[in-house]
Amino acid sequence: MYVDGALVSTIDLYSSSNKPRTAVFTQSVTPGEHTLQVQALGTKRGASKGTRVSVDAFFVLPLETASTPRHAGRAKTGVTTIPR
Repeated sequence: MYVDGALVSTIDLYSSSNKPRTAVFTQSVTPGEHTLQVQALGTKRGASKGTRVSVDAFFVLPLETASTPRHAGRAKTGVTTIPR
């Protein structure tokens, strides 16, 4: 996982069972625009049958401040913002 061009995490997604709706990466960032890059390395464990990486959702949570109500999240193209 890259945030703003910098490698911040390498994640092993192997699981012997299906784990839907599981967060595998979280990152706090400063307010403003950021770039998130998911790069599949093509490597795998011996027990794995393949190297597929599926991304089913990204969630961007708004920074809460005294002047920002909890319901003030805004959806952006390709990104869903949800209130906490």
